[in-house]
Amino acid sequence: MSAVRRHRPTLVLAATVLTLPALSLPALAPAASATAAIPAACGMLDVTDEAAVEANASGADDVFVGRVVARRPGATRADPIVHGVVVAETLRGELSPGDPVRVLFSTTEGEPTQLRLNQRYLLFTRGSGSTLQADGCEGYTSARDLGATQVETLREALAPVEETPEAVLSEPDGGSDGPPDLGRVVAPGLAISLLGVLGLALISRVGRRRR
Repeated sequence: MSAVRRHRPTLVLAATVLTLPALSLPALAPAASATAAIPAACGMLDVTDEAAVEANASGADDVFVGRVVARRPGATRADPIVHGVVVAETLRGELSPGDPVRVLFSTTEGEPTQLRLNQRYLLFTRGSGSTLQADGCEGYTSARDLGATQVETLREALAPVEETPEAVLSEPDGGSDGPPDLGRVVAPGLAISLLGVLGLALISRVGRRRR
């Protein structure tokens, strides 16, 4: 009985693949573009430029240096990230060092602003209470290079300007019917003149008697 020749499966499979018509694959759709990143200029305010800081603070209720101690993402990617911040230095507003606040940044081009944990920032916020609002691009900048001297300089620059009260002219009690009486104005001068004349006359008379 002749031995049965066995074919290797791999050779058969290879032959089968070679005989199949070429398959055309549909063109792949381009991957959806990622959410637009925050513009590079955001959060890049120069803290040593007093004029720029003052201009940026024009619409803020509170300006302060704070340390980010916690972050909580929003319900969706479009929702702002809640930042837990502890106030370190107050430059404007009613906050005090040590106050804990929550800061919510508006989204910038669909991307929520996310600050780094344990980092110090100069924050420009609106609102009151423990939850504050800030612009997602111009509402923060790094305070890493902000020293005590510069903090004091900015505090003075952001201090409210005290307006000098204007002088207010008012009528005397009882009102005024017209210009002051000429006799009242002239009388004091006449009295002084008369006293001078009488004094000279008296001195002249005494001098005559001594002669």
